[in-house]
Amino acid sequence: MPSAIVPDNPKAAVTRSNRYEPTFNETFSDFADHYQTSVLPARANRPRDKALVEGAVKIVYNRIYAALRKNTYHTLQELNTAIRYQLELHNNCQLKGRSYSRRSQFEEVERHSLCNLP
Repeated sequence: MPSAIVPDNPKAAVTRSNRYEPTFNETFSDFADHYQTSVLPARANRPRDKALVEGAVKIVYNRIYAALRKNTYHTLQELNTAIRYQLELHNNCQLKGRSYSRRSQFEEVERHSLCNLP
């Protein structure tokens, strides 16, 4: 788990707003305590805090949504199954300029760092 998380717009998680030390709701605080991480909300009107996340959202949107947009799904279960399939393809696809995929990086580097859920 990263040592700090920078959420984009955590209005639902903040109970008292403060520029330097916002107060988070109990659930969000428990989440941060469990994963032994700190939460640093993104600064207002500062896109440089959000560039990496925005890029990741764009990649997922292009890889998953674009593949599904021309199909018709009659149930939420059908749509969720199609999304899961596209997500697996995305995670198993080799990264550009790298010799590994997102899935293999997660399994080799990140999985052992995760804490068990309470």
